[in-house]
Amino acid sequence: MDAPVPQRTALGRLMSGRSLVELETRIAFQDDAIEQLNRTVAGQQKEIDRLREELARLAAQMRSLAGSPVTLAQAEEPPPPHY
Repeated sequence: MDAPVPQRTALGRLMSGRSLVELETRIAFQDDAIEQLNRTVAGQQKEIDRLREELARLAAQMRSLAGSPVTLAQAEEPPPPHY
């Protein structure tokens, strides 16, 4: 003998429909939030890449100036008397 299948009432069907709409709405909002976060992370990664390039350029510039005779001469020069 098979177990009886419970009958769904109109209220049960209405609640299921509401639950489904609520879940679909939540998924839609979550999809939008994920897309916004993805755009934010992508933009931040571009900024990080740009800053890394700039840092490398500045580090190379500092290394090239470190052995410069002008830089060494200025470092050894005493301050003017009015200090």
